[in-house]
Amino acid sequence: MDAPARFELERTAGYAIARVCGPARAEDYAAAIRALARYTREQQLRHALADCLGVTLKLGFSDHYAIGRHIADELHHLDRMVTVLPEPMITRASEKVAAGAGLQLRVMSDLAAAVAFLEEGLRAPAAAGQAGGPVQG
Repeated sequence: MDAPARFELERTAGYAIARVCGPARAEDYAAAIRALARYTREQQLRHALADCLGVTLKLGFSDHYAIGRHIADELHHLDRMVTVLPEPMITRASEKVAAGAGLQLRVMSDLAAAVAFLEEGLRAPAAAGQAGGPVQG
Protein backbone atom coordinates (compact mmCIF):
# COMPACT_ATOMS: atom_id res chain seq x y z
CA MET A 1 0.00 0.00 0.00
CA ASP A 2 1.33 3.44 -0.94
CA ALA A 3 2.00 6.06 1.70
CA PRO A 4 -0.69 8.75 1.75
CA ALA A 5 -0.20 12.06 0.00
CA ARG A 6 1.50 14.72 2.09
CA PHE A 7 0.69 18.42 2.19
CA GLU A 8 2.39 21.38 3.88
CA LEU A 9 2.03 25.16 3.81
CA GLU A 10 4.57 27.89 4.34
CA ARG A 11 4.91 31.60 3.77
CA THR A 12 7.78 33.25 1.96
CA ALA A 13 8.38 36.87 1.00
CA GLY A 14 4.95 37.92 -0.26
CA TYR A 15 3.34 34.59 -1.18
CA ALA A 16 2.24 31.24 0.17
CA ILE A 17 3.76 27.94 -0.88
CA ALA A 18 1.76 24.72 -0.73
CA ARG A 19 3.76 21.51 -1.26
CA VAL A 20 1.93 18.35 -2.25
CA CYS A 21 3.88 15.06 -2.42
CA GLY A 22 3.10 11.42 -2.94
CA PRO A 23 0.12 9.70 -4.58
CA ALA A 24 -2.23 12.70 -4.45
CA ARG A 25 -5.79 12.01 -5.58
CA ALA A 26 -8.34 14.64 -6.58
CA GLU A 27 -9.67 14.63 -2.99
CA ASP A 28 -6.17 15.37 -1.67
CA TYR A 29 -5.86 18.36 -4.01
CA ALA A 30 -9.29 19.60 -2.91
CA ALA A 31 -8.24 19.47 0.76
CA ALA A 32 -4.97 21.25 -0.06
CA ILE A 33 -6.81 23.95 -2.01
CA ARG A 34 -9.21 24.56 0.89
CA ALA A 35 -6.30 24.81 3.34
CA LEU A 36 -4.42 27.16 1.00
CA ALA A 37 -7.51 29.37 0.66
CA ARG A 38 -7.84 29.65 4.45
CA TYR A 39 -4.13 30.29 4.88
CA THR A 40 -3.85 33.00 2.21
CA ARG A 41 -6.89 34.79 3.62
CA GLU A 42 -5.57 34.64 7.19
CA GLN A 43 -2.13 35.83 6.10
CA GLN A 44 -3.60 38.45 3.72
CA LEU A 45 -1.59 37.07 0.80
CA ARG A 46 -2.58 37.67 -2.84
CA HIS A 47 -0.14 35.25 -4.51
CA ALA A 48 0.39 31.50 -4.09
CA LEU A 49 2.52 28.69 -5.47
CA ALA A 50 1.52 25.03 -5.41
CA ASP A 51 4.66 22.89 -5.67
CA CYS A 52 3.42 19.50 -6.87
CA LEU A 53 6.74 18.24 -8.25
CA GLY A 54 6.71 15.45 -5.67
CA VAL A 55 3.33 14.10 -6.80
CA THR A 56 3.52 10.50 -8.02
CA LEU A 57 -0.04 9.76 -9.21
CA LYS A 58 -1.11 10.98 -12.65
CA LEU A 59 -4.73 12.13 -12.70
CA GLY A 60 -7.16 12.08 -15.61
CA PHE A 61 -8.33 15.08 -17.60
CA SER A 62 -11.66 15.25 -15.76
CA ASP A 63 -9.82 15.35 -12.42
CA HIS A 64 -7.70 18.27 -13.66
CA TYR A 65 -10.87 20.02 -14.80
CA ALA A 66 -12.45 19.56 -11.36
CA ILE A 67 -9.27 20.80 -9.66
CA GLY A 68 -9.33 23.92 -11.85
CA ARG A 69 -12.95 24.56 -10.89
CA HIS A 70 -12.08 24.10 -7.22
CA ILE A 71 -9.11 26.48 -7.53
CA ALA A 72 -11.34 29.10 -9.19
CA ASP A 73 -14.01 28.73 -6.49
CA GLU A 74 -11.72 28.69 -3.45
CA LEU A 75 -8.84 30.93 -4.52
CA HIS A 76 -10.63 33.70 -6.42
CA HIS A 77 -9.24 36.23 -3.90
CA LEU A 78 -5.71 35.70 -5.26
CA ASP A 79 -4.13 37.91 -7.89
CA ARG A 80 -1.71 35.22 -9.08
CA MET A 81 -1.50 31.49 -8.60
CA VAL A 82 1.00 29.10 -10.12
CA THR A 83 1.06 25.31 -9.95
CA VAL A 84 4.27 23.41 -10.68
CA LEU A 85 3.88 19.82 -11.88
CA PRO A 86 6.13 17.29 -13.58
CA GLU A 87 5.83 17.91 -17.34
CA PRO A 88 4.10 14.55 -18.12
CA MET A 89 1.29 15.43 -15.68
CA ILE A 90 0.39 18.78 -17.23
CA THR A 91 -2.92 18.85 -19.15
CA ARG A 92 -3.70 22.62 -19.07
CA ALA A 93 -7.30 21.78 -18.07
CA SER A 94 -7.12 23.39 -14.61
CA GLU A 95 -5.40 26.45 -16.07
CA LYS A 96 -8.14 26.97 -18.67
CA VAL A 97 -10.98 26.47 -16.19
CA ALA A 98 -9.49 28.89 -13.66
CA ALA A 99 -8.72 31.48 -16.35
CA GLY A 100 -12.30 31.24 -17.58
CA ALA A 101 -13.42 32.11 -14.05
CA GLY A 102 -11.07 35.12 -13.92
CA LEU A 103 -8.18 33.71 -11.87
CA GLN A 104 -4.68 34.25 -13.20
CA LEU A 105 -3.48 30.64 -12.82
CA ARG A 106 -0.40 29.34 -14.59
CA VAL A 107 0.71 25.72 -14.72
CA MET A 108 4.43 25.14 -15.24
CA SER A 109 7.02 22.42 -14.88
CA ASP A 110 9.90 24.73 -13.89
CA LEU A 111 9.98 25.89 -10.26
CA ALA A 112 12.33 28.81 -10.96
CA ALA A 113 10.01 30.11 -13.71
CA ALA A 114 7.04 29.78 -11.35
CA VAL A 115 8.78 31.81 -8.65
CA ALA A 116 9.74 34.44 -11.25
CA PHE A 117 6.09 34.66 -12.36
CA LEU A 118 4.97 35.34 -8.77
CA GLU A 119 7.78 37.78 -8.03
CA GLU A 120 6.93 39.70 -11.21
CA GLY A 121 3.42 40.17 -9.82
CA LEU A 122 4.78 41.32 -6.48
CA ARG A 123 6.91 43.98 -8.18
CA ALA A 124 3.96 45.29 -10.23
CA PRO A 125 1.26 46.42 -7.73
CA ALA A 126 -1.00 47.78 -10.50
CA ALA A 127 -0.96 44.41 -12.26
CA ALA A 128 -1.75 42.73 -8.96
CA GLY A 129 -4.75 44.98 -8.41
CA GLN A 130 -3.33 46.68 -5.33
CA ALA A 131 -2.38 50.35 -5.35
CA GLY A 132 -0.23 49.85 -2.25
CA GLY A 133 1.39 46.55 -3.23
CA PRO A 134 1.16 43.22 -1.47
CA VAL A 135 0.27 43.02 2.18
CA GLN A 136 3.24 42.04 4.34
CA GLY A 137 2.74 40.73 7.81
